[in-house]
Amino acid sequence: MAQRPPPAVLGGTLLAAVGGLMRATCYRALGPSFTFELAIRAGHRLVTHGPYARVRHPGYGALLLAVAGTAAWHASAGSWARECGVLRSTVGRAAAGTYVVLTTAILGGLISRMALEDAALRRVFGAEWEVYAERVPYKLVPWIY
Repeated sequence: MAQRPPPAVLGGTLLAAVGGLMRATCYRALGPSFTFELAIRAGHRLVTHGPYARVRHPGYGALLLAVAGTAAWHASAGSWARECGVLRSTVGRAAAGTYVVLTTAILGGLISRMALEDAALRRVFGAEWEVYAERVPYKLVPWIY
């Protein structure tokens, strides 16, 4: 008889998949404007369609979902990390702790990067950005932040 996966595995998988699909949608909406570095290229246009019509930084929200889902999946009962006992070893606990610290630092960096991106877009697009920011006041989560 097959075992049912724990709810955290199902929830984590769902969050990670939705986050990944949302992130892909953001890449598609940005097209050639997408870069990993903060850069505004010649011919850059302000992207205000697709997920950018709801929040100004949807790719970061999608990344948060994917990271939360992956963490829930790995931390759940039945996961490899829990079942093989690696988290009971000093090395495993150190690796898990390092993952948590680095992930927290990276996610914290996203908050400051959103402010830098908004400032750069405001500087380059001026009134067009101001109208967009007024129409889309939320940075990450609709109706919340």
